[in-house]
Amino acid sequence: MKVVNGNGSRKIAVFSDPNCPYCKQLESTLKSIDNVTVYTFLYPVLSPDSAAKSKSIWCSKDRGVSWESWMLDHKAPTALASCDTTAIDRNLKLGRTMNVTGTPTVFLADGRRLPGAVPADRLEKELAAAR
Repeated sequence: MKVVNGNGSRKIAVFSDPNCPYCKQLESTLKSIDNVTVYTFLYPVLSPDSAAKSKSIWCSKDRGVSWESWMLDHKAPTALASCDTTAIDRNLKLGRTMNVTGTPTVFLADGRRLPGAVPADRLEKELAAAR
């Protein structure tokens, strides 16, 4: 899913589990980063509930809003997991291929990887260097 802050000129990809406390911390940090497009790859690896939440978020009318409502406001997704959720399986396969062993994992546009809940000042520095 894709969320754009500001003009979205800078881009990152994030592998994130909906039950990961560090992912929630990173989501909060991302709200303070301007001019970035965040591509979130739902990566439910922590528990069966992570998979259920990911599927519900994926099947929501607005995935980005559903994701942020859960991650930032603790409002559980309510959509039934009745849509095609094979994208989540593809995310899991992609993450394994890319050796994503923990969440969150951030990938910058230049391919560099930042593991964990990166603080805003470091993320800004890394985004500037990735141009």
